[in-house]
Amino acid sequence: MRTIFLLFLLTIELAVTAQVRLQLVAGNNTPPAQINEWTYRRDLFTIIATLQGSANQRIVIKTEIKTIDGTLAATTNLAAAKVITIQSGTTVLTMADFFQPELLSFTGSYQQAIQRTGKLPAGQYQLCIRAVTPTDFFPVSEELCRNFTLVSYQLPILMQPLHEAELNSTQAQTAIIFRWSPLAPAAKEPVQYRIMVFEVLQNQSPVQALRSNQPLLDDIALPGITQYIWKPQLDFSFLQNPADTVQQQKKSFIWTVQTLDKNGTVLQENSNEGRSEPFVFFIKPEKTKK
Repeated sequence: MRTIFLLFLLTIELAVTAQVRLQLVAGNNTPPAQINEWTYRRDLFTIIATLQGSANQRIVIKTEIKTIDGTLAATTNLAAAKVITIQSGTTVLTMADFFQPELLSFTGSYQQAIQRTGKLPAGQYQLCIRAVTPTDFFPVSEELCRNFTLVSYQLPILMQPLHEAELNSTQAQTAIIFRWSPLAPAAKEPVQYRIMVFEVLQNQSPVQALRSNQPLLDDIALPGITQYIWKPQLDFSFLQNPADTVQQQKKSFIWTVQTLDKNGTVLQENSNEGRSEPFVFFIKPEKTKK
């Protein structure tokens, strides 16, 4: 008798399940990499829930992020997820209604990326949803998935000074002009270009200088501008000393541009902290006219 009763309850539950229909509409399949911003974006994903009959139904939306091949990157902590009441007829749910980034549990390298930057690495993914019951998380709809892409960018290429360029000390003391190419493709949100210049000290490689020295210049270029004019006001007088060795007759510098998003975080996490390939340049004394 107990078995028959349980089967009867299961039949009722399945009957209720059959009344729920979900549609997942992707309005924009290139969301920002910053997961926390998704909640406020009404142009991303929308759920259209259709419920037959006169009774309302309480559900929880199980949300998962997967790679394009189905590898799980994140899943919802259902025990803490908000309960949504679906009205009879049609109910429209925006991202703010069902997406809770703070309840997503990320796996492996995705968790590390989120902890460091709050962003998913560039790549192709799927957003998958399914309605489940609030208590035992029994599925009450089919799983629906929609593809989305996090754009992989070509970081700016340094243009001036060129790699291993030699600058005149007199002119360099007045101003040094730095130029670079823009981010490609152009980001939908504004980006910031952070320019950094490091001096390469004696018995030090350029890479060591970049990693360990304090920058002589560390500034943000004007919005939308891929050029920066630096007035270093450094002392290059020792370059004019005839007693100096050939190595002492010049100073070495290394420069790079770091691309940041509008919030000041690295735009592309898996790209050497968003830094362009650095260039080395030298400042040498002006040749004495005879």
